Amino acid sequence: MREQEQMVQVFRPAGAFEVSTAVAIVRAVERLAPDVAVAVDLSVAFDVQDHELAILAYGLAATGRRIELSGLSRHHVRVLRYLGLDFARTADREADAAVEGAG
Repeated sequence: MREQEQMVQVFRPAGAFEVSTAVAIVRAVERLAPDVAVAVDLSVAFDVQDHELAILAYGLAATGRRIELSGLSRHHVRVLRYLGLDFARTADREADAAVEGAG
């Protein structure tokens, strides 16, 4: 029996990350079919503030979906942990920072 590949919708906002960006992503995720996986990559966004990240994270958590959130700074990974939110792949930015610091 062959396993079907799951469709993944990737959100990769660029530019300044604002409240409107966070809300737009959450609303787009809410409109997706239930079988679509979601990944949010913040690696090219800049000026990601804790407040906007919290709006995004709580909004995504409320959808009940498994979300992969990547491209976060160490600080933002800690903020999510303090908020009690755990998203897959949040440690990838930490690993990148460790490599850059060693070089």
